[in-house]
Amino acid sequence: MNNTAVDQTSSASPVPPPTPIVEQQPQPQPQLQIPHPANNKAEGRLSRLHVVQQSSSINTHNTAVSVVPEPPSPPTSARLHGPFGQMILDYRSTLTYAPITNSNLHHHETNQKDLRICVAVRKRPLNKHHCLAHVPKSKVDLTTYLDNQTFKFDYTFDEKVSNELVYHYIAAPLIDTMFNGGNATVFAYGKTSTMGGDLSSAKTDYSHGIYAQIARGIFHRLLQPQYRTSLEIFITFYEIYCGKVFDLLNNKKRLRVFEDQNGFVQVCDQQGQQVKSIQDVLNIIQRKILVFVSLSNDHV
Repeated sequence: MNNTAVDQTSSASPVPPPTPIVEQQPQPQPQLQIPHPANNKAEGRLSRLHVVQQSSSINTHNTAVSVVPEPPSPPTSARLHGPFGQMILDYRSTLTYAPITNSNLHHHETNQKDLRICVAVRKRPLNKHHCLAHVPKSKVDLTTYLDNQTFKFDYTFDEKVSNELVYHYIAAPLIDTMFNGGNATVFAYGKTSTMGGDLSSAKTDYSHGIYAQIARGIFHRLLQPQYRTSLEIFITFYEIYCGKVFDLLNNKKRLRVFEDQNGFVQVCDQQGQQVKSIQDVLNIIQRKILVFVSLSNDHV
């Protein structure tokens, strides 16, 4: 091994020792680290979409860094960003939403309202083809705002409730009305033929639909002594489409609609079929619901 020596002396006056050179290491830049949402404590109130607002702060080199509230973590991959996202969270935190759930069927059976007209809504779950949107808007002075709308119903049901619960609150009180000499109507808006039962499976179960449960309630009432021999039950099945009425029990025959002298609307020439059991009703529904769907497709 070769060694190289450097002579730092001379015959003249002594030379002062060299000034040591200190190499400066680059200082690390402060890193903003936001803990994983799972480690944060939820702040704020659970909104309709179960969105939890989260916030945190960090300390780097004894300097407090304020962290903007982290975007919410909804169950889907969608996230809210920017000032409009915060406006949406602020609005949702003000909502009071307490839908009726399946537990209400056993714990609050006396909470039915005595209403001549009852309006209820049942939430359906979102699927991958749908989303819930908030539309951000700006005023003339460029102030940002959200155009929010609220609606009030007599009953609200979440997407997990059973048909039995909907029947209990909406249709069951109408049976008393019918047996007391009144008229009762259930007007349902939604997917075609969902009143018949669960159509999500390959084989439809009509026994849990609103039709079947109303029939079950009526025939159960007929077991009482005062009704056993005095009443007969007939069923009609027709559709109103674009102002026209079609009889689904009579080969889609076009029916006439008139108003009688007492101001009541009468559907003329409709065919009625007597039913003596719940199964008779289910059989008619099972046979004719296909006609109903086919007729709807013909109109498209």
